[in-house]
Amino acid sequence: MDNEHRTFFIGPHFENSKLTQQMWNSVLDYYSKHRLDVFQNDPKWPLCEDNLQSIEILNSAMEELQTMLQKEVPTFTKRYIGHMLSDFSLPALLGHISVLLHNPNNASKEVAKIGSFLEIEAINLLCKMVGYEVKQSRGHFTSCGTLANFEAVWRARYRMDHFLSMALCLAKKSLLEKNLFEYMHMGWDEFYRIQNHYQISIEELMKYSATVKGPAEIARICSQLNLNYPLPALLVPSNCHYSWPKAMNLFGLGTEAVIKVKTDKNGHVSVTALRDEINKCKKQNRPILMITSVAGTTEFGGIDPIHDVESMLEEFKPLQFWHHVDAAYGGFFCSLLDRPKESMLRLEVINALQALRKVDSITIDPHKLGYVPYACGAILTKNPDNYIVSRIDAPYLIRDKYVDHPGWSTTIEGSRSATGAGAVWLSSQCLPFNSNGLGTILKKGLRTKIMLEKILTENLEEIYFTPTADTNILCFCLAKKGQSLSEVNKRSQKIFEFFSEGPDFAVSKTILTKVSYEKLILQMISNWEGVDDDENLYVIRLVLMSPYADDDGQTKDLYLNFAEFLKDL
Repeated sequence: MDNEHRTFFIGPHFENSKLTQQMWNSVLDYYSKHRLDVFQNDPKWPLCEDNLQSIEILNSAMEELQTMLQKEVPTFTKRYIGHMLSDFSLPALLGHISVLLHNPNNASKEVAKIGSFLEIEAINLLCKMVGYEVKQSRGHFTSCGTLANFEAVWRARYRMDHFLSMALCLAKKSLLEKNLFEYMHMGWDEFYRIQNHYQISIEELMKYSATVKGPAEIARICSQLNLNYPLPALLVPSNCHYSWPKAMNLFGLGTEAVIKVKTDKNGHVSVTALRDEINKCKKQNRPILMITSVAGTTEFGGIDPIHDVESMLEEFKPLQFWHHVDAAYGGFFCSLLDRPKESMLRLEVINALQALRKVDSITIDPHKLGYVPYACGAILTKNPDNYIVSRIDAPYLIRDKYVDHPGWSTTIEGSRSATGAGAVWLSSQCLPFNSNGLGTILKKGLRTKIMLEKILTENLEEIYFTPTADTNILCFCLAKKGQSLSEVNKRSQKIFEFFSEGPDFAVSKTILTKVSYEKLILQMISNWEGVDDDENLYVIRLVLMSPYADDDGQTKDLYLNFAEFLKDL
C-alpha cells in the first residue's frame, strides 16, 4: 500500500493515532459549531456541571463497558484471518460518526434532507462500479446482505404478481392466448403493451393480485378458470446463502419453492444443471420467481460464471427471467475492472464480474470489502421498473408521485440510519471505487493469499486446497495418502479448536456438504486417494482481507509462523 492509502487506515497498533484524533476533534468541532449556530437566540439549557454523583455513575459505567470491550475479538490485526470482516477505513469511520451525530432517519426526506442526498449519491457510485447506467439504476442501503436479498425477492414477487394478475384478467375475459408460464415471464414492456391494448386498469388487475387478495383467493379464482394455481420457484445454487430459504419462509412462498441447482467440481453453479431446472419448470408450467447467482460465496469467495448464465438465459427469449446476483462479498472486486489486465483476477472471474451490468438486481455489502463499519448492505436494481414495489401508505409521511429516492414506501425496513450512506460516500472520495483507490487494497488481499498458499504448500506436504480460489479466501484440509474422509475431518476439527483456544491466529472452518458440493468433495478425496466415508468435508477457511497484510517481509514472517503451528499439529 502506498503512503497515500496508508493515511486512510488507523493501523493495527493505532499507528495513525495523531491524524485519527485530529479528525475526530474536527468532527466534534463541526458538530458543536452547528448546534451553537442553530437558533442562537433560544434560551440556553441549564446544565448542572457539579453533579458529581451523576458524573461518577457515567464514569463507572463507561469503565465497565471499556473493560468488557478489551475482550472483544481483535479483528483489526492481520493475525485475524477468520471471517469476512476486518478493520474499517478511517474515511468510513469518520463518515459513519459524522452522520451518526446528526442522527437522520432515511425513512423520509422530511427527517433526512442530507442523509437522503448522501444515500442517492453513494448508491449511484456503487451502481457505476458494478456497471449499471447511473441514470436508470436504483437502490438503497440495508442493514445487511440478507435484507438486501429480501428486497430483491420483494421486487421480483411484485413483478410476477402483476404478470399473474394480467393473465388471470385476460382469462376472465376469454382473451388468454398463451399458457401461464409465458405470461408470467413476459417482461414489463409486454405487460404495458397488453394493458394499453385492452385498456385494463390497475384497479381491475388488483382483483386478481395475490399480494392484495391473498394466495387462497387467487387459488380459488384459478380453479374457477380451470387453471392450476402456480407455485413459484426460486432457483439458487446448491451452496446458496441461508437468506434465500429464509426469504421464501417470510414471504409465505414456502421453503419448498427453493430449487437448489447443482454445482460443478470447482464449486460454481452448473450452467447445464440450471438450464435443465428452467426447462423442468417450463414443462411443469411452474413460474420462476428468480434465478440467483453468487459473486463471492460464503465458503470460498467463489464467483459463479454470471456471463455464461446470462448467455444461457438468452436461449429462452422472449421469456424473461429475473436474474439476481448475490455479490455481498465479491461485488467490490468490480473496482478492479477499469484495468482488468492488472487486476490479478482470472479471466473467468473478470468475465463474470463484467456481466453484472446485465443482471436485474444485485446485493452488495460495503461492510465487507468496502471496509465500512457495520451495519451496511445495499440492494441495487438495473432500472426503475425493477425497483418498483407494492404501494403502502402511511398518513403521516409524504409519498412522492414518482419515487426517485429510497424511502419508507420502497424499503422493507422503515426507519433506516444514514450512517452507511455517509461512510460509503466519504470512503469513495478518498478511496475511489477503481484500481487506483479501493482496488489497491483488494489487490493486497489477492497477493497475500497467493503468498500464504505458496508458504503452506512449501512447508506442508499433506495440504490440499479447495479448487475455488477466485478471490482472497483460501480453504484447505490436511490429509495423508489413502486417509478416510472422516479422519481428515477429525484433523480439521482439531486444527480449528487449536486456533480457537490459542491467541496467536484466528481462523474459521466451513463444512462442505455433498448436497451442495458433491463433485468438489469427490475431486478432493481423489487427490489424496482417500476413502469416501462421510457426507461432509471439513475445511479450514482463511479470509485474507486485512488492509495491513501485504506480500512484504513482516507479513511473510507472520505466515511462516502460522505454517509452523500447522506443522507442529
